[in-house]
Amino acid sequence: MSCPEFQARFHNDSVEQRGKVDDLTPLYNQARLFVAPTRFSAGIPLKICEAAAHGIPVVTTSLSGLQLGWNHERELLLADDPQSFTDACIRLYNDGSLWNQLRENMIKRVGEEFSPERFSQQLRSIIE
Repeated sequence: MSCPEFQARFHNDSVEQRGKVDDLTPLYNQARLFVAPTRFSAGIPLKICEAAAHGIPVVTTSLSGLQLGWNHERELLLADDPQSFTDACIRLYNDGSLWNQLRENMIKRVGEEFSPERFSQQLRSIIE
């Protein structure tokens, strides 16, 4: 948000810079898919979980899929190079059957793995 070089690099008609957004729900409601081209990370990719919880199918890299333990073409699409990532986004955008399948499966996984009840269970097991 505060890096002028970054803002200048993406100042064009294709990218809208919004700055800080307190509630992403309206944006999720307008989205058909969520892209998360993660090259480096550690821990749980919460941005993917949040998009999935909002019912937005995801295209991401194998690293994020591995961190979540989610499967290619079951809960999300995985791609690691620019061309396959682009192809996966186009495929997901255009294939309604795949879109619905991924949406159903990822909503189920988010509910099973990241619900408040599950979090409480895991926390209890750590403490006990």
